Amino acid sequence: MSEGRGLEKYDIVVVGGGECGLAAAKQGADLGARVALAEPGAMGGTCLNRGCIPKKALVRSAYIYYLMGEAVDFGVRSLVPALDWQMVIERKDRLVRQLEREKRRSLEARSIPVLRGRASFLSPHDLTVGEVLVQADNIVLAVGSRVASIPVPGAELAMTSDHALAMRELPESVLIVGGGVIAMEFAHIWNRAGVSVTVLEIGDRILAAMDDQVAEELTRLSSERGIEIITHGRLEQITREDGGLSARAQLPGGFREIGCSVVLLAAGRVPNIAGLGLEAAGVQVDRGRVVVDEYLQTNVSHIYCGGDAIGGHCLAPVAAYDGRLATRNALRGNVEVTDYSIVPYTVFSTPPVSSVGLTEFQARAAGGQVEVSVLPMATVECAVVEGETEGFIKIVADADSGRIRGGHIVGARSEELIHIIAVAMKGKLTCGELAEIIPVHPSFSEGVVETARRSPAAGLVAFEQ
Repeated sequence: MSEGRGLEKYDIVVVGGGECGLAAAKQGADLGARVALAEPGAMGGTCLNRGCIPKKALVRSAYIYYLMGEAVDFGVRSLVPALDWQMVIERKDRLVRQLEREKRRSLEARSIPVLRGRASFLSPHDLTVGEVLVQADNIVLAVGSRVASIPVPGAELAMTSDHALAMRELPESVLIVGGGVIAMEFAHIWNRAGVSVTVLEIGDRILAAMDDQVAEELTRLSSERGIEIITHGRLEQITREDGGLSARAQLPGGFREIGCSVVLLAAGRVPNIAGLGLEAAGVQVDRGRVVVDEYLQTNVSHIYCGGDAIGGHCLAPVAAYDGRLATRNALRGNVEVTDYSIVPYTVFSTPPVSSVGLTEFQARAAGGQVEVSVLPMATVECAVVEGETEGFIKIVADADSGRIRGGHIVGARSEELIHIIAVAMKGKLTCGELAEIIPVHPSFSEGVVETARRSPAAGLVAFEQ
């Protein structure tokens, strides 16, 4: 589609080519609408290009390096492994290019045109995309998020996760500011690669949104691996010093100077709505987020928004869910409401930690009697065989009905195992019903079934184990 051809009209225009936008555009085409997608950069957004996928590639390389060092424990004698970080980055880049091509092909297969450029509203129905004037009956905003900044002196000396993913040489030491998902994933990537890592968290613990027991366990495992975690610490400034950097942190007992090669600012992300001209469309914004209702509809009836731009769950699968739902509501009328009650997610640390549903604290705070079952990974036979005995499986259930209200796993395969609990919750299974499933043996999945069986809410165990 050439630029400067005059007004182009569509049933629906999707602004943004990340997971939310791609899902929205494909859903529209699948429903027979005339759809266009506006995107100035590569397809796949943050997740594919600067987030989940490249980070997971680094996680995998660092873990393979670690496993090679452990090979002799499994009777495999090999040469001493060496980690070539430039090759790691080159592999990551190849994977991103490969998957980005697949994203573009999925649009081409549906004859969805991509309008190259940053979209900006002229009026509620009219946008400019580059030099193209576009008019749409319906619009889905899927502009994603950008790295949040920390307003401290010397912040320009630090790097963001975007920069960290492109580093072709490993630093000697890193200070990571933040204790959330991004921070802990990079902490474990670099730690496995032999980098000295310090985490500075302003709160009282890492992974504030996760179950207390999960955060405590990952803190313990991180410390055992040599990752220093400092809580109640506020970054005050960053300066250059002795060929590296020095970060000044305010702690409860005073100030501490932390020397390092690199500072990574990992304090989260914020909606990427600057330059959209939302005021020209009359779209309401609150604290930097686009305001939507349960249908993902903004205050302007034909404009919908989903994904990171509305805040909440900043997760690629949630963004894709939002995109599909927003498009269906835009084209069919508001027929579906959002439901985020069952959203599994994982922190790809070593080992990974995963959660779905309510934490133990949230379940108790919500009222009613709660039963909790915790199974150490060291009791799962497959975990013992594979040498992956760190962590535990935890199920939070309603004492009266036996219904599962949440699941939390620290340990190998947690990113897969958590789906068993998620599906059980979606199907409204009780602990007793989940316990009746006959699992493969030996498998990690046995651990989930056994955790359900041991829950007092299942009514199958009359004694403390």
